[in-house]
Amino acid sequence: MRTSLLLFTLLIISFASKAQINKGNMLVGGSGYYIGNKSGPQAGDKQRQFGLSANFGYFVVNRLAVGIRPGITAEKLETSIYKQKNRSYSLGPFARYYILPVKNKMSILAEAQYNYSHYKYMNTFPAVSTTTNKVETYTVGAGPAFFLNKNISLELTGNYQRTLKTKQERFIAMLGFQLHI
Repeated sequence: MRTSLLLFTLLIISFASKAQINKGNMLVGGSGYYIGNKSGPQAGDKQRQFGLSANFGYFVVNRLAVGIRPGITAEKLETSIYKQKNRSYSLGPFARYYILPVKNKMSILAEAQYNYSHYKYMNTFPAVSTTTNKVETYTVGAGPAFFLNKNISLELTGNYQRTLKTKQERFIAMLGFQLHI
C-alpha cells in the first residue's frame, strides 16, 4: 500500500511538472545492473554482482546536467578455494548531456562520472577475515533515453569503467529511470 501511494505521488508530480532537459530543471533518478557469470576454471566457480545508484542533478544549460551520484554494490564470489562477499558504497559527481533536442521522444545521452568508493571484503572460507579498501574510478557511458512523457525517461547505457590505482577495466550495461522535474 505504501509503495502504491509513493508511485502514485511520483506520477502526479511528474505530470504536474513542466520540465524536461532545459536549464534550471532537475534530474532525479537511478540505474542498476546485474552481473552473473562463471568466475574461474572449476565447475561451480561463480560470481554475482548487483549494483544500484541514484542521481540528483541540475541542468546548468539546456541538455547538460551536473550532479551527485551515490551508489551501492553487492558482490558474491564462490570458488573451490574461497568464498567472499563484498560490499561497496560510492559517491561522486557526474555530468550528463542529452544530444538531441527537447522535442524528440528519444534522445542519446553521454555522461562521465568520478566515484570514490569504500569497499568491504568479507572472506567466509577457508578462514573468516574482513578487509577494507578505498577505490577511485571513472566511468564514461552513452545510450538511448526514451521519454515516456515530458518528465519520465527510461535509459539503457553502455559504460566503460576504470579504477585509477589498479587500472582494472570493465564494461557495464545499465538500465535506468529518470524524473525530469
